[in-house]
Amino acid sequence: MAPPTQESLPIHEDLGLQRWIWRCERLGWVLLGLFVALALAGLFASGGPWAQATRVSPDGQLKVTYEPFQRRGAPATLTLELAPGSTRIGLDERLVADWTVEALYPQPQRMTSSDGVLWLDLVSGTGPSRLHLALRPDALGAVDWRLLRPGQAPLTLSTFIYP
Repeated sequence: MAPPTQESLPIHEDLGLQRWIWRCERLGWVLLGLFVALALAGLFASGGPWAQATRVSPDGQLKVTYEPFQRRGAPATLTLELAPGSTRIGLDERLVADWTVEALYPQPQRMTSSDGVLWLDLVSGTGPSRLHLALRPDALGAVDWRLLRPGQAPLTLSTFIYP
């Protein structure tokens, strides 16, 4: 029997390079999976546990529900709930400057502006006063803004706006 002959392959094989390519592919799959998981969690779109945040003032008189991650030019909502007896809320100039307020309901009894704050006097009722704002973000990046109440410490909120 004749000894086997060794023929050269038509394509040069570099096993070290092939292993590096496989590692890069695995890293790509992991990053893609991470991106999908973050999107499902609400980081890039509506829906998911990160899509909405709720903050309550230290005295419990103000509850704010808002979207901490927003997209520039896309509609966003802000809901304010004041405890019974509280009817005055102030929107910081940063909120008014970096968002377009498209709708405000129910309409406040009176709106005044002083020292860079838009003060809204809500209609008082038997239960908590609610105010819904339909907003459209105009800024980009991280934006810090405040909600003010007479005689109380301001409630500072933060939002990140994607392009």
